[in-house]
Amino acid sequence: MQAEKIVDVVTFLRDDPGCRFVSFIDVTAVDYPAAKSASTWSITWLSPTLNERIARARRSRRDEQVPSIIEVFPGATGSSARPTISMA
Repeated sequence: MQAEKIVDVVTFLRDDPGCRFVSFIDVTAVDYPAAKSASTWSITWLSPTLNERIARARRSRRDEQVPSIIEVFPGATGSSARPTISMA
């Protein structure tokens, strides 16, 4: 998944009648300071309609900006998201 498409993807997962992943579970990230792919992030959702979970993980470059999904899932704010873990 391209980072710039994340908002489109999560909006589809939430709004499409065949998906209905309406429950944001969590977002996590791990930072690898010594690696060229500086971090890996993961987002997990739940579709109560389908009784299914989906998780998506992706590596990001240190200089890559990943758009926020807070407009789609307000629960993705810092208070509910897990902190970033740095792996030295």
